[in-house]
Amino acid sequence: MKENDRLIYETPEPVEIPRKSNGHIDRKALKQWWSHQVLPNGLEIGSAIGCYVFSIGSSRGPMPWYVGKASGQVFQEECFEHHKLTHYNDILASRERGKPCLTLFVKLTPKGRLAKSSDREGAHKDILFLENLLIGLCIKRNSELRNVRDTAFLRSMEVPGVLNTPRGGRGGRSSGVQALKRLLYND
Repeated sequence: MKENDRLIYETPEPVEIPRKSNGHIDRKALKQWWSHQVLPNGLEIGSAIGCYVFSIGSSRGPMPWYVGKASGQVFQEECFEHHKLTHYNDILASRERGKPCLTLFVKLTPKGRLAKSSDREGAHKDILFLENLLIGLCIKRNSELRNVRDTAFLRSMEVPGVLNTPRGGRGGRSSGVQALKRLLYND
C-alpha cells in the first residue's frame, strides 16, 4: 500500500449529547452542539464521515449501545436520524443514570482533510469494515447492543477470550484462552 492509499481516522474525545429535562436527547440543541464539535486542526466534525458509537457513561466506564456509519451522508445528517433517536431515547429511558455520549471515528484524506461522502457502491469499504469491527468489539462489552443488521454471526459465535466467552464454563479461564488474550490484547 502506498502512502497516498493510507486510510486515516481521527478519534477525538467522546462528547456528551445534550438532553432535555425529561432525559431525552434535545434535537433543537443538536445544531448548535455540532457547531462546537471540531478536530484540533479546526475541521468541523459534523461535515465528516466515518463511524460512531453511541454510549452511556457509567461507573464502569462508557457502555456502548449502538454503532453506526456515515458514508453516504455526513455525521450531522446521519447520527441523529429519527429511528436512531428512537433507539437512543429508549435506551436512556431504561437507565436511571449516565451521560449519553458519541464517540466519532472521523475519516481523513492522506493530506489531513475530511473525506467526502459518497453513495457510490463500494466507495467507502473501509468504513463498512470499521463499523463491523466496532460492532464486534461493542457486542463483547455489551451483549444488549441495539444493532441488529448483520450481527447474527457476531451474536452466536463463541470464541473464548475473543467473542462471547461463556460465563462460568468451557475454558474461559484456560491457559489457552489466557495465552490468546496476551497475544491479541497484551493484557
